Amino acid sequence: MRIAVGGFMHETNTFVPEPTPWAMFNQEGAWPGFTRGPDLLTKFRPFNIASTGFMRIAEAAGHTMVPLSGSRTASSSGPSPISSPTSPMPPPTPSSSNSTAP
Repeated sequence: MRIAVGGFMHETNTFVPEPTPWAMFNQEGAWPGFTRGPDLLTKFRPFNIASTGFMRIAEAAGHTMVPLSGSRTASSSGPSPISSPTSPMPPPTPSSSNSTAP
């Protein structure tokens, strides 16, 4: 059986005030940068992530991987001062999408 593989992962949280730019998905570092096509099968393998475990087991069972594209990144910046453990959270505002008060 041929199985398409690919993925997109963005580690994020509600405390980062800036959006994550596309350049961070292309950046090599803790995760491989954006990868498309056959390179996906070799570039992602050294990483301990679910997709590589799946590929290993599926290939051992005789399946063929069809690589699409993949990318991973973390948040665009560290936590904002409001998320510091020493700073109390302010009460939610009416426009807040967070429905639970701290």
